[in-house]
Amino acid sequence: MRAFAHFFFLFLFNPSPHVIDAEFWIPMIKKDTPYCMKPLLRGEDFDPRQQIQVSSEHYLFGDPLRVVNESVPWCVKDRTFKEWVQVDLGAMKLISGVLIEGWNWRESRSAQSEWKWRVTHYSVEFSPDGRLWTVIKDEHGNPRHFHSNREHKSVRKNYYKARVGYQSFDPLLHARFFRMKLHAWRGRQCLSLELYGCESGWAIKNKQLIEPKGVKNKGK
Repeated sequence: MRAFAHFFFLFLFNPSPHVIDAEFWIPMIKKDTPYCMKPLLRGEDFDPRQQIQVSSEHYLFGDPLRVVNESVPWCVKDRTFKEWVQVDLGAMKLISGVLIEGWNWRESRSAQSEWKWRVTHYSVEFSPDGRLWTVIKDEHGNPRHFHSNREHKSVRKNYYKARVGYQSFDPLLHARFFRMKLHAWRGRQCLSLELYGCESGWAIKNKQLIEPKGVKNKGK
């Protein structure tokens, strides 16, 4: 109750966007559960023109629609450390992982380490409403920097398998908004991405798959 009151107070009296350490994580038994691995950005109910925002746009390759384009990804305008991509999923979802790709001119079959334009390090923020944001942090309390060269065989569905980099979230993120901040890159910050997860209601219907064994919910 106290946490809810604090959340409501911040939402009502502070109109500007800000970041807090709110708790919107869902505990999982293990990573990459096969029951929550649905692609969230390629469905008919997702409109990238309305639900994707980017920090800047390259004059040729900056269209936000390229964020979900597997062949020609989105690229930033300038090489700065303030670039980001934000996705509005339209409703609360469980997010189990993110898959990103870089771009290699005229050599689409080359290994990931040879990409000319790619993101190498990024951080993640998520929110239930686009106003109150949770930052995924490391053990020192700083924004955690993820490496884009991690891969996972279960979701490497792209034809050029060496081109993709997958990062799972354990525990899963419970959010409507997902923001990726780009911290390091090779050549230029260019990427396309996919979020994996499932509907929020799935967590209720499949409670036994989510809660660690032997752990009971505490009454409030």
